[in-house]
Amino acid sequence: RVQLSAIAALGKLRDARSAAALRSLAGRELDGRVRRSAIVAARALEAGTERSLELRALADRVDELEGDNRKLREQVSKLEARPAEPAQRRRRR
Repeated sequence: RVQLSAIAALGKLRDARSAAALRSLAGRELDGRVRRSAIVAARALEAGTERSLELRALADRVDELEGDNRKLREQVSKLEARPAEPAQRRRRR
């Protein structure tokens, strides 16, 4: 019962570093309930880690795009601030 409570607590903490300890416990534990709980908690933690890595990459990409957008807006503002150049006349043949 203590092990099951500890596994549940580790799962609630959502600390991905505990996934390795849970996998180790699952590998050496004889009680099937404890083994299964450890595996389920480790999988949940690992899935959460993958998701947070994906979210971090997405946030980085959004930051990059915002920077690009800011630069483009500055360029457009500079172009709009220039005085209008007279249109070049085309010669007709």
